[in-house]
Amino acid sequence: MIGEASHGTHEFYDFRAALTRRLIQHHGFAAVAILSLAVGIGFNTALFSIVDALLFRPLPIDDPAHIVDVYTKSSDGDTYATNSYPDYLDFKARNAVFTDLLGYSPSIGALKAGDRSRMALGEVVTGNYFQVLGVPAAIGRTLLPEDDRAGAPRAGFSVGQSRPPKSSWSRAGSSPARWPTRRRTS
Repeated sequence: MIGEASHGTHEFYDFRAALTRRLIQHHGFAAVAILSLAVGIGFNTALFSIVDALLFRPLPIDDPAHIVDVYTKSSDGDTYATNSYPDYLDFKARNAVFTDLLGYSPSIGALKAGDRSRMALGEVVTGNYFQVLGVPAAIGRTLLPEDDRAGAPRAGFSVGQSRPPKSSWSRAGSSPARWPTRRRTS
């Protein structure tokens, strides 16, 4: 009586056995079970990969412990407001605290590859971006402070692929040497 009360009644075991027999007879259950497991495992793998890349791996720069992000407070109360390029120049001219300052702004653009285009995430950065972070180019050169001056030729680069699609750099009017790449090593 104690075991029956703690583990279920006779009717529960009969129902469970009948349900098991029925699921075994219908082979679609196996497909649903396998598909559910595959989706769950795939989702968890993708989620862990993102968390691993963003939180667990160190940044691929010289000294990540000494990198800080400087924000300003806007008049509407936004604590993490972005800065303009003139603000960056003012901060850089009056800097007495940091080794150096760099500027960046995330951007989204369309990248045309042949007859298709796709959305590409990127950043608009100042010419000293790679020097401050201590990231060398695998081929070609990185951006330089001279690239910030008015009238300087536009420069672009690609991270994570060996070369950008030919249509990208040919339309920009430059050669692949103007697109230095750096492969991430992990």
